Amino acid sequence: MPCSHAARMATRAIPDADSRWLLWLLVTAMCWRHLLAVLTVVPSQDGATYLWMAVQFARGDLLVPVTEVFSPLLPLLVALPVACGMDAFEAGQLTCCILGALAIVPAHRAAELLAPGAGRWAALLMAVAPLPARLCGEVYAEPGFLFAAGTAVVHGLRCEPWRLGLWTAIAFGFRPDALVLALPFLALRPRVLVGALVPVLVAAVGYGWWRDAAGAGFDPVPRISFHASRDDLDGRGDVLANLLQLPVAMLEGLGPVFLLALLGARPPIAPSARRLGAGLVLGLGGPLTFVVRQRFTVNLLPWLLPFAGRALHAMDARWRTVAVLLVLVHAGIEGPRGRIEPSRLADREVGEFVGTQLAPGETLVTEHARISWYAGTRPGSPRKWDAPRLVALAQEPAVGWVVLDRDRADAGTVVAALGPAFARAELPQAVADAAQRRGLLLLRRVSRDGPR
Repeated sequence: MPCSHAARMATRAIPDADSRWLLWLLVTAMCWRHLLAVLTVVPSQDGATYLWMAVQFARGDLLVPVTEVFSPLLPLLVALPVACGMDAFEAGQLTCCILGALAIVPAHRAAELLAPGAGRWAALLMAVAPLPARLCGEVYAEPGFLFAAGTAVVHGLRCEPWRLGLWTAIAFGFRPDALVLALPFLALRPRVLVGALVPVLVAAVGYGWWRDAAGAGFDPVPRISFHASRDDLDGRGDVLANLLQLPVAMLEGLGPVFLLALLGARPPIAPSARRLGAGLVLGLGGPLTFVVRQRFTVNLLPWLLPFAGRALHAMDARWRTVAVLLVLVHAGIEGPRGRIEPSRLADREVGEFVGTQLAPGETLVTEHARISWYAGTRPGSPRKWDAPRLVALAQEPAVGWVVLDRDRADAGTVVAALGPAFARAELPQAVADAAQRRGLLLLRRVSRDGPR
């Protein structure tokens, strides 16, 4: 990996004009993310689990949270304001908004390394992109991942192996996808290999030992085995079908950034462009071998934004103005439109009611992590259960309530199998209305004899 002095020094000193531009973009990005967070009435299903982990960390429990399949760095950061008395949901949103806004800095620097002058446009795209901004209010780990992964890419382009490895390790704390971040920048030279890989190996082995100490076994990447067990997802691991779906998901999830990146991926193909392209190919491996979702395309932004910024920078000023206006219009439409539906507030109403009804030591069974979170119990695994598994979980003696979707095909089978130990709960009118709107069925244990 040839590393010239110019490459190492590029973008270290940001011109004053770009510094002012970045400052305004940071303020804009923070305000945009905060606005969408205010419009988000409840966390995502995964976000509920992150918040549960954060609360446990804030209470001083450093073991039980890491038995979850989710990476621990976001909950650890959220735990700091929670320990100071801040509401967990607000703390999660604030933490994600800060991390998401900071992600514009590495976006600027990576684009500058690809094409001087492209940085301000890549930073603008990161600042206003609707899906990354929405994920902050929903408390996903992607905002933190984008900041750390983007910084790792910058150090990779600058040929700084130790910093590349350090920021790759930090990104791994947010999402396991980070393990491939350093690969496009590695060369068969001992200094580069050691410098980049040692911090990553330390982070992975340390996390594995941490999970082992918590009783979950030594598994540095529990997401792999969990994904392998997801028989509830259609098309999981169907690489060919996923390959056909991926361009549509990227267009829907990333919008103008994806189109601009296609325009910016043009000759001349400099070494930095080749490394960004290699990183993009490696990043595609995750959704291709699992399932394709719009949210998963966000993790490709550290590789795509430099190309998108170069495309804007190369445009004639008039066409660039038109393109930027289209980007802003797209953000203004897609940001509020794609947020979690306000009807999901019913999850909070139902969960809080069930929480008031649980006796000490009792818990509930539901596929909805949000309901478990608002009930004050540990969210279950983020997956769908078939009827036999759901019934088996409800047979646990500590289970006092079961909440399931009324329109699931096997709902009648579940209700019949759980009788006479469980019966439909009598609910206050407000809770009954919320459950009706959300399509939920609430069962309460009436007998300890168990399902027959």
